[in-house]
Amino acid sequence: MGTNTRNTDWSKYVQSAELLCESRLLRFDDRFAATWKSMFAINETAKLKLLELGCGSGALASKLYDWYPNIAVTGLDRDSDFIEYANRRFNQAGRHITYVEGDATDTGFPADSYDIVISNTVSEHIETGAFFREQRRILKPGGSCIVISTRKTLKSPEPEYDAYESDFWRRFDQIEQVEKSEPVEVCRYPLSESELPAAMESYGFCDVTAGYVALDLTPDDPKYSPEFAKRIINSGLICETESVETLRSIYPGRFSDAEIRELVGHIEQRYKSRLNKYERGEKLWDTTILIIMVVRGTKPE
Repeated sequence: MGTNTRNTDWSKYVQSAELLCESRLLRFDDRFAATWKSMFAINETAKLKLLELGCGSGALASKLYDWYPNIAVTGLDRDSDFIEYANRRFNQAGRHITYVEGDATDTGFPADSYDIVISNTVSEHIETGAFFREQRRILKPGGSCIVISTRKTLKSPEPEYDAYESDFWRRFDQIEQVEKSEPVEVCRYPLSESELPAAMESYGFCDVTAGYVALDLTPDDPKYSPEFAKRIINSGLICETESVETLRSIYPGRFSDAEIRELVGHIEQRYKSRLNKYERGEKLWDTTILIIMVVRGTKPE
């Protein structure tokens, strides 16, 4: 489970802890709890042990702790920064979630030790056999394997860049074509909508089901409170600025600090303008729509 050396590849090259946390807090907000709980089909009264594989910065594990107060929740991730962030943000006084560093394919947990193992946007990054075999090993007979997998993200409209942003991204495209850099392999093992449940069955799970959740994050929709609408807008700001900051690590020396600061400034100005329009009641109806698959199976008795 624990590791002696720090592993921060994902938080350094792909998503920071803050970005990952805020995006997951949006999709697992309490207003969507009934939808998620109907998909998870977890007994709300039983005292169960649940493990989240690839828990990232702890957002989903924290929500599961809130939604299922009788369940003991453990979150596991190989990235040291994520685990440190999760413990700092979600393990306040009176909350007892266990966050540990570890490998999803070799957790070190005893066989037959968990009632539920759940993962969110993890299966596509891990070799399929190793992913399912370890979950089947650590689940108790009759235990549930729940795999959450984002299928599609639709954004409308696309961002309107100003001249500086457009020029920056044109130069980036030219650099990327010559110096394509992938320090972390992302989505190396994707499975289609038909392949994912079939894979779960092929690795020994029974009673497999597959369902879908569609979440629209539309700040101008009156079904969302002003507070939540502003969180949607701010999430986009965090996503864009954090993506820019990762370029320092992925392409060291190719972009000066001044260039990065300038680009971030333009992004911040664009989102400030969007927020001002929202507060004035000027509706743009921009939206992000997430199509998310939930596959659930049982380890045979």
